[in-house]
Amino acid sequence: MSVRLVAGDPCLMKLTYPEDFEMAERMLATATPCVGSGFDAHRFGPGDHVTLCGVKIAHEKGLVGHSDADAGWHALVDAILGALGAGRYRRAFPAERRAMERRELRDVSAALRRRSPQSKARASRMSMSP
Repeated sequence: MSVRLVAGDPCLMKLTYPEDFEMAERMLATATPCVGSGFDAHRFGPGDHVTLCGVKIAHEKGLVGHSDADAGWHALVDAILGALGAGRYRRAFPAERRAMERRELRDVSAALRRRSPQSKARASRMSMSP
């Protein structure tokens, strides 16, 4: 059997010496993963298309809602707001302001900055399922 040395990863160190604790504090201060979960549903009604995440899809019916009824986008924004601890979409953006706010919310990074301007939060991964 042969023995081989490999470089270690400083993130896998033991907390033994004062400088180990200092490094651990710096690592924790840089990023805290936050996960949000969003949900939105709209009923079908008259129309010739549905819009999901800004994509217009031809359909024999449309989705009914107070704003644009884009259930995919509303669920995604709801998840982002949840990860930031910034409340729910319906509460953060009342119906009379949603159409105006939507233009700004199309840019996810703008949504993150808007809801938590002092935060260094950034979206690293997003996944959507039908």
